[in-house]
Amino acid sequence: MKRLLLLIPALVLLLSGCGYDASDPAVLGHYVGTTILVEGYEIDMTDVYAGENYVFLENDGKGTLCLAGNSYDIEWGTRGEKFFLKIRGEKSEGRLENGTIYLNYLDMGMELRFVADPDYVPGSYTGAELTESQKFWQGDWYGWWIVEEATGSFAENAGSWWDLCATITMGSSTGGKITLWDQDGSKEEPLGEVAFYLNEEGIAVSQNGYFGAVEIMEGDWYIDPDSSGMENMLVISGGGANDTGTFYYTAYLRPWGQDWEGVQEKPYHYEDWYLPMIAEGQPMPNQLP
Repeated sequence: MKRLLLLIPALVLLLSGCGYDASDPAVLGHYVGTTILVEGYEIDMTDVYAGENYVFLENDGKGTLCLAGNSYDIEWGTRGEKFFLKIRGEKSEGRLENGTIYLNYLDMGMELRFVADPDYVPGSYTGAELTESQKFWQGDWYGWWIVEEATGSFAENAGSWWDLCATITMGSSTGGKITLWDQDGSKEEPLGEVAFYLNEEGIAVSQNGYFGAVEIMEGDWYIDPDSSGMENMLVISGGGANDTGTFYYTAYLRPWGQDWEGVQEKPYHYEDWYLPMIAEGQPMPNQLP
C-alpha cells in the first residue's frame, strides 16, 4: 500500500548528550502561568497573553506549552534547578525550583513564571483529577483511517486505508493533545500530533499541529463525539491540497479495549491482532503490527 503522506519525524532531543534529564517524576505535571517579570516589574501574565497559560511536563521530555490559549508541543529537561524548554527548534532556559518554573522565554527580555497546580503535587498526576468530560477523551484509542477521495497526483491513493492508534492527553481544564500513528510509523515517530481545546458543546477543536505532511490549523478539525451516532467513537475528517491534486481523509477511533461489535467497518487487524491483545489484557503498544 503506497503511503499517501510523508511522515514528519518527531523531533528527538538527546537529553543525555547535553547533560539534561527529563525523567525526574517529581517535576512532572501541570504548571499554571501566573506572572511575568519584565524590566524589573512584575505583571499578570494575562496582561501580555490573554487566555489560558500553562506548562504541562510529561514523561520522556515531552510536554505542552500553552500561551494565550494556543498550545504547542515542547521538549524539556532539567539539571539540578536549571530548566530548559524547546519549542519549534528554539530553546529557552531558566530554572525550576520549589514548584515554580522561571523561564527566560526565547530571550525576549522577560521571565515567565509558572506555578505548580495547587490541586496536586507535581509528579502525582494520574488522571484522577480529571473532570467527567476530560475522562472521556483521556487515554488510548484504536481504529483506522482512509483516504476517501483524491484527485491529480493523489488519485491512486483513493480508497487506501490503515489501522490507527492514538493517545489523548488532557493537559488542562479545556485543552489537550492527540498523538496518532499507523502501521508505517510508531508513537515515537507519529503520523500526527494535534493540540486542541474543548468548546462549550464538548467538541474538540484543533489549535495547531500536523497530520502527515499537512499542517493542522485552528478549526481544521472539529471532533464531535456525537457525530457518528455510535457511543464512544471519534470521527476525524480533513484534507489537503497542492498544485498537483487534492485528497480527503476520515479517521475512526474507539477507546482501546472496547469491541467494535455493531460497527460495519472494522480495522484491518481487528480480528487477528486487536482482539487477542484485549483478551490478554495487554495495553496499547507503541507500534502496530
